[in-house]
Amino acid sequence: MSPKVSWLALLFTLVPAYSQSPGTVSVRQLQTKVAPRVERLVSASSEAVAQGNLERGVEYLEKAARAEPASAAIHHDLGVLYLRIGDAGKARIAFSKSLETDPGWPAALTGISLSLYSLGDAPGAELAARRAVEIDPRRRQSQFALGMALASQGKYKDETLQHLRSASGEFPEARVFAASVLLHQGAIDEARNEVLLYLQSGQVELREIAQEWLRLLTLE
Repeated sequence: MSPKVSWLALLFTLVPAYSQSPGTVSVRQLQTKVAPRVERLVSASSEAVAQGNLERGVEYLEKAARAEPASAAIHHDLGVLYLRIGDAGKARIAFSKSLETDPGWPAALTGISLSLYSLGDAPGAELAARRAVEIDPRRRQSQFALGMALASQGKYKDETLQHLRSASGEFPEARVFAASVLLHQGAIDEARNEVLLYLQSGQVELREIAQEWLRLLTLE
């Protein structure tokens, strides 16, 4: 599997964590004074997603977004679901609507970054992620998005490595990408260590790739 494919696969496992991560506000937290019908639609979407029916969850949130177009959170979570089903184009639109409603919200900017990245627009993804990091430098999702966008453009600089390592505590997968940067910098031992730390984290999304990388790095 090429790095590009693995990165896209990783994006869709990361995004759902937004509404569960510390410091992030989800639909239920942000929703205030919305119509009971909208609350029911949001609840129905959550139940559908919990049951594994992402398409049905999207349908309910689409209805909620039409009924409550001023809710940045509903548009945001709709973008998350679009990414989960693999529709980055619609995700970008949903996150953009979220940002229009709540300008400067790092979660919306990060969503836009990931959407653009998966659409092949790494420079645009970098701009959105960089803005999110400037607003909230402690937001690990934004740092991860920025690190990936930079690395995908061949910007194997210390800044890229810093963002990926900062994100790795919350997202161990960032260590695999940090290893890529280190490898390009010629720091093979450090790259190997990053891969080992990822494998020790217990995460499985990139395990096969990491194991292959470890084999190749051990041969160096």
